[in-house]
Amino acid sequence: MIDVRADDTLDIVFIPGVDIDTVTGREADEQALRIAVIAFFEQVIGEIDRPTIIQKIELYARRVVESLEFVEEIDSLRVDFSPTDPDVARVEVVYDTGEAFAFDVNN
Repeated sequence: MIDVRADDTLDIVFIPGVDIDTVTGREADEQALRIAVIAFFEQVIGEIDRPTIIQKIELYARRVVESLEFVEEIDSLRVDFSPTDPDVARVEVVYDTGEAFAFDVNN
């Protein structure tokens, strides 16, 4: 799968003098997960109670991961509130190699 690269604010990344940057493989799957979870979070803000938002985000993230090719490589997926900002949810994927991919979800 090839996709257009999006930065942390979901803006398209351009390479000076070349064109639009792209992502493939695991990086494309990670980006797809990040974008899907952020879009889900923005859609449900104000619709669900704060105590259940972590569980809702984790459930949705697991559904997205299962639909992507890299699901077999994942050892764990965790979602929790950021220790430094209670309005930010932190999603972390840990691969069976010990590598981790994490991103923040906020409004």
